Amino acid sequence: MKYIVFLSLIVITVFSTSCLEMGLEEIENAHDAEIINIKFEHRWAEEIVQAEENANSQPLYQLAVVSLPVNIVSVSENNVIECEIIVPAAGSPGNFTTAEREKVTLSSIVGMATISTAATIEPIGDSPVLGKRGDFSKEVKYLVTAADGINKKEYTLACKLIK
Repeated sequence: MKYIVFLSLIVITVFSTSCLEMGLEEIENAHDAEIINIKFEHRWAEEIVQAEENANSQPLYQLAVVSLPVNIVSVSENNVIECEIIVPAAGSPGNFTTAEREKVTLSSIVGMATISTAATIEPIGDSPVLGKRGDFSKEVKYLVTAADGINKKEYTLACKLIK
């Protein structure tokens, strides 16, 4: 009985992996390895219930986010993207206070990128992982790999904060 189950697993594995590659259309832009857009956010923990109002005397927090508009100043032939990150005025959104606005720095913001269809992006060296808080106060580098797995482009981001 053990051998039949084992043999069945082998057969299923062989046949199911081969169908993953058969009959799939090629992605239209499979050779593209582009950064199409860049976005940044400032995230912080916002207290929503003070300790004395809460039954277990612990303050409760929620994630608060403010989008930081980006102006792409230039993109050079060697894929250096210069951008200005703009910190909005306090009160935009309403929970974005003057005190919180002062905490926004290039060394602790979250970066995100829109890239070519089915491509991947990875940080080079000590560059921050996109989607997590990171340090953009110095030039950072990323490698974009096209869906075909062959074409690759290295990008450098140089950011400036405008308050």
